[in-house]
Amino acid sequence: MWVKPSEILVTGFWSTDRANPYFALQRRRGHDEAYSGLTSLVVATIDSVLDSKTNRYRILHQRPDSEVYHLIAEADTKEEIEEHWKWIEEHLMPTLGGIDVGVDVTDYVECKIKSLCAQMDEDEIDDFESEKFKNATKKFHKLFNVPPEEKLVTYYSCSYWRGRVPRQGWLYLSVNYLCFYSYLLGKDITIVLKFTDIIALERVQAYLSETIRIGTRFHVHDFSMFRNIQETYQMMEQLANFAAKKLLSEKGAFREEDFFPAVTKKTAPKVISQLKRDLDAKTRSETYRCRFRLSLNERLDGEIACHLWTPYNRSNVSGKLYISSNFVCFASKVFHQINLIIPFRDIMVIEKQPDNPNSSDIETQSALLIITKERAGT
Repeated sequence: MWVKPSEILVTGFWSTDRANPYFALQRRRGHDEAYSGLTSLVVATIDSVLDSKTNRYRILHQRPDSEVYHLIAEADTKEEIEEHWKWIEEHLMPTLGGIDVGVDVTDYVECKIKSLCAQMDEDEIDDFESEKFKNATKKFHKLFNVPPEEKLVTYYSCSYWRGRVPRQGWLYLSVNYLCFYSYLLGKDITIVLKFTDIIALERVQAYLSETIRIGTRFHVHDFSMFRNIQETYQMMEQLANFAAKKLLSEKGAFREEDFFPAVTKKTAPKVISQLKRDLDAKTRSETYRCRFRLSLNERLDGEIACHLWTPYNRSNVSGKLYISSNFVCFASKVFHQINLIIPFRDIMVIEKQPDNPNSSDIETQSALLIITKERAGT
């Protein structure tokens, strides 16, 4: 794709495939090479370990009278970069030959490329997923050969233990698969597990740090060195539970789109996958329904920490207030101390009590009074 021109430093990580007096088409070393030397091997390893999102091809602009290079296009496939190079030869080179002043050459090139970028932005205004996650999704499908409709949820950097040796790589979690890929000094490891094949998932203290151990019928896999092992483990649990429900449900009764709705422009992700957000929200709703024994179609809208005033012993109970489409619920911080369920149909009045900054009592500060048909609670 065309990119807004920016100055860059030329490094040994790139080799030049084509060149003319004003442009150079370069390829990232370690990719699409018939003979890979040591430099190519090192570059490919660095890209894998660091999960570098650098595209494999790029086009640079340089004037003959200058040592400054400008990046104007990059692509992950040879076909796409060849199209850009052909456009340059057909639309830019004939004009540049008639410009004598070097600075004017660069100004003209930058003007044309910026115009192409603006046009591209308009054409791709609906392409709202973050570029980083889109690249990860492409890499996920290419590495593991999963079905094209498989949805990537998120991915993490971690280490896979093969014997007593850790292999640094990337763990990919999709709706139906747990996958891992590592590439170090010419040797790669690829693991593809279906969540329905996992029979054990646990956190254990092993090796140098806490480890997530995954068991199937025939193998045990250990992953560690996560940046946030709690988040990773919870995500694995959620996806494994989702796969189990799908497997045990009646044929046709379980619809994946109900659990993972299509991403819309209004809910476009900025940093993480929208699927991950949807899954987190559905997990919170499921926990809410189980705690208060509500119907399966009840969805949690929000929750907030608060205190419940209990008039029978004139005290405040710490906990959380939950609001869904049909209920207002309260659960104490101490498990099963108090569970309160108020249907909206039974609520007559909801009033915010006036704040009293001079009072030290919790019940008179930012208090909310709920009056029902039978009794009242605050």
